[in-house]
Amino acid sequence: QYGLSGKVFRRMLMMGAAPVLFNALWFIFHANPGIQQDLDAIEFFSGVESIHKNMLEHNFASAKFDFIHDNKLMDIMTPEGFSTALALARRMRTNGISHWATVCSTWVWVCRASTLRSFENPLGPDGRRSASVLDANAMVSRCVLIWILLASASSIVVLEQPATSLMPRHPRVRDFAQRA
Repeated sequence: QYGLSGKVFRRMLMMGAAPVLFNALWFIFHANPGIQQDLDAIEFFSGVESIHKNMLEHNFASAKFDFIHDNKLMDIMTPEGFSTALALARRMRTNGISHWATVCSTWVWVCRASTLRSFENPLGPDGRRSASVLDANAMVSRCVLIWILLASASSIVVLEQPATSLMPRHPRVRDFAQRA
């Protein structure tokens, strides 16, 4: 029903995949039941596309994803963009690699005075989270949903973050790291 093997489906359940992920996958599969697993690599938040271009130079099938290329279909914060990212992830071959240069601005030390994030409270204090902090928290949660699909299908997920980033302390990232 989802275009996934039973093994991948069970892994997703064991990794705590949210029901919304299964709903989105069901929609994507039924909108395009002939999805091919034809990608070796995907560079998410690709910016200047250095990884994507390098993969193409070495004859790997690669895709890029960044809102600078399409501010609706490649913005993970829009329903269309999240669906596009999920559809790309569905195209990943076993043992493929995805690189994530997720927006780090609210997660690093230089912004802690304004974001109020801390090691003990990486999401920021309840009731005092700014719009940018809420958006960044949601962005990471959406990324983790896709990471669950990728890891369940035996693909590699690489997160690029500065050393001072608190993003690895996000509860969903920590949960993913423990289950993956």
